[in-house]
Amino acid sequence: MGKKTREEFVKENPQSWEAWNNNPELAKAGLTGESGKEIVARMDSFFNEMFEQHKGQTILVTAHNGVNRLYMAYKLGMPLRNYRQLVQHNSAITFFTLDKDGVLTLEYLNTKIK
Repeated sequence: MGKKTREEFVKENPQSWEAWNNNPELAKAGLTGESGKEIVARMDSFFNEMFEQHKGQTILVTAHNGVNRLYMAYKLGMPLRNYRQLVQHNSAITFFTLDKDGVLTLEYLNTKIK
């Protein structure tokens, strides 16, 4: 089973897509996946663990653009329903720092390396 396009997913289950679009914080992706709130909690836990393990170091983390955008929206205080307003192209670099209190500072967003 390959990756579905947005059009295929919407056609197959328009109610699920509408629920996610209207409230990704609480709606389950595809009805059975994680909610946006669960995704950002998982990511926050991961980054807190990385912060403790790699204090003072720079680390590289790769993830799906949807997860990245949800996490950044959360950390920047945006409503999760606005996560698509953060552009995240394939193979682009987004660089942020987290301080000891977990405050995110966005240094670079969606930067292509030449």
